[in-house]
Amino acid sequence: MLWQDPFELTRSDRAAGRISTITWNTRRGIYESEELAHERTPSLGTFTLSVVAFTAIWSLCELPLEVLSSRTPLESAACIAGKLIWLCLTLCSLSGSRAAKAAFVFCCGVSTFSIATGLAAEQQFFAVGFCLLAVECALKAAAFILIVWPAVRRVVQ
Repeated sequence: MLWQDPFELTRSDRAAGRISTITWNTRRGIYESEELAHERTPSLGTFTLSVVAFTAIWSLCELPLEVLSSRTPLESAACIAGKLIWLCLTLCSLSGSRAAKAAFVFCCGVSTFSIATGLAAEQQFFAVGFCLLAVECALKAAAFILIVWPAVRRVVQ
């Protein structure tokens, strides 16, 4: 509900209960409403939390192979920095931050599509890398679906 100036309201509007009562709080120096606070973001289910946590764990398990296959120390540092950022984003989304969940879902979606497009080439050249990337792609796709699907269902209903 958009805020309305209480001085523009008629008594019939207030009597009919079309708006909540807005009062002046002299101690704080602001108008206050009797409306309930917005509902908190629904927390993730246990299975979803497990999948999200496992994406971070799997990412850390891949790190040694990525560092070993890096050509330069700068590439190794970039891999480590990327994994640290991913780990922080995952932990923030596990704590319930709405912005972190949105960023996590976006990163999962983008990386799922980018990994999926390179899986065929990876299978031809490096079978172990293909298996690692297939598991990572499946985990991130599952995390994406498990987080987005309940939100889509709430919007549709």
